[in-house]
Amino acid sequence: MAELMDLMDRFMEEVFDWRVFCGIVAAIIVFIIEIRLTRNHKPANRRAEKAKKMGHVIKAKRVKAWDEDTTGYSVDSWLHGTYGYQVDGKSYEYRYMSKVYPPYELTLYYINDPGKAFVNEVKKKEHSLALISLLLPIGVFVLTVFLLGAV
Repeated sequence: MAELMDLMDRFMEEVFDWRVFCGIVAAIIVFIIEIRLTRNHKPANRRAEKAKKMGHVIKAKRVKAWDEDTTGYSVDSWLHGTYGYQVDGKSYEYRYMSKVYPPYELTLYYINDPGKAFVNEVKKKEHSLALISLLLPIGVFVLTVFLLGAV
């Protein structure tokens, strides 16, 4: 038992650095906070929910669809679609753009003006946000270790 205690004492003196340990703990805490803030909130389109409550939901039919690539070989080209719909006897037009072929029918929402209709699509987070969420805990670790004087 004395040998184990001696080994632990030597480990704590020669290998373990409390400043690095504090940096690791700070980075883990920041990472957990990031996860709690980003993952627990379901992305929702509040405008679409408001439009549903008001009963401003319409179906639009595709009138025209085209690809912006004239050669037909590019996989990165945008596909466009023009949709027509009517509200209170007045005709409106909606333009849609996506990487996939536009569907035949779209469900559109509007709040006050039917001419300013929108689709219920939740925007995906940018890759730069994912990069920042990885680099922030590393930065907190480096800053903590630097401020405690380990470097």
